[in-house]
Amino acid sequence: MLNFFVAYILALSFPATAKLSFDANGSGCSFDRFMTTFVRSEKGSPKINTFLVAEGIEHPDGEYWVYWPQKSELILVEWPVKDCRSVGVLIRRRLDLKKDIVKSSSEVGTSTYLQTEDWAMKAIFDASRKGYQISVLK
Repeated sequence: MLNFFVAYILALSFPATAKLSFDANGSGCSFDRFMTTFVRSEKGSPKINTFLVAEGIEHPDGEYWVYWPQKSELILVEWPVKDCRSVGVLIRRRLDLKKDIVKSSSEVGTSTYLQTEDWAMKAIFDASRKGYQISVLK
């Protein structure tokens, strides 16, 4: 299995933009505020959280992968939102990097939730090299 700790360290060597604070539709819900609401709603989340967000989120209308290294997850978020409180509705998919990632596409088979290691590494590196970083305190 791929060592996602190593992936995280490598991702940090390509630091993303320090802050992502925008309100795409004038709703008063910036992406960093949305992620803060998300973290606070999560049981067992660490006190300090860092998210690496895919490029393109500043001109949204779609879905974006967010890497959460502290929980070893990739989260698919639909953005923009009308209300920051609708976190559960806007999280489209969550991939546990320890359980939902496999070595090859033959292992994925007909699964609708498994992804390959290559796919996961590309998502992490794209978010870290071309995307944004958000830090959230619980």
